[in-house]
Amino acid sequence: AERGWTRESNDLSRPHMQALAILCGETVNLVIRVGTQARFLSSAESAGILRVGGRQGQVLDAELTAGGRILLAELPRDTLAQLYLRPADLADDEREWGDRRLPADEFERFYRELSAARAVGFAVNVQQTEEGVAAFGVAIRNRARTAVGALSVAVPFTRFRQHSEGPPV
Repeated sequence: AERGWTRESNDLSRPHMQALAILCGETVNLVIRVGTQARFLSSAESAGILRVGGRQGQVLDAELTAGGRILLAELPRDTLAQLYLRPADLADDEREWGDRRLPADEFERFYRELSAARAVGFAVNVQQTEEGVAAFGVAIRNRARTAVGALSVAVPFTRFRQHSEGPPV
């Protein structure tokens, strides 16, 4: 039977994720984006006592996660608008449950944040998905330089400043 691309990505990424987890002492996650969702394919957990647990199997809002944000940052503006820009004529009370589209001013702020992440090559999540947890996310690119996934390094918030001010890994 032919192996799926997510399984192959997992297998290729695993040794690198484990090495990164050892090097930085934090938990590393492999993430893909599906629409507006970030799917955590696998995790390499830190061996530290105080650590962020693996997120394997979780599905979260992409705009809230570091890996999801850096993958969204790769999208053209018109694609982001299709996913996240609320039509001007849609009133708040007409929105369906779970509709995360943004009014124009919030979308513009969101787009600027993603543009900044794209410019510096990484995105952050500071307690957006869970209190006490922060993460850094970078895109994984194929040979054509297209982002096909992301690695995120999840850290307890108490160590966020140390990692954000320290040397890049």
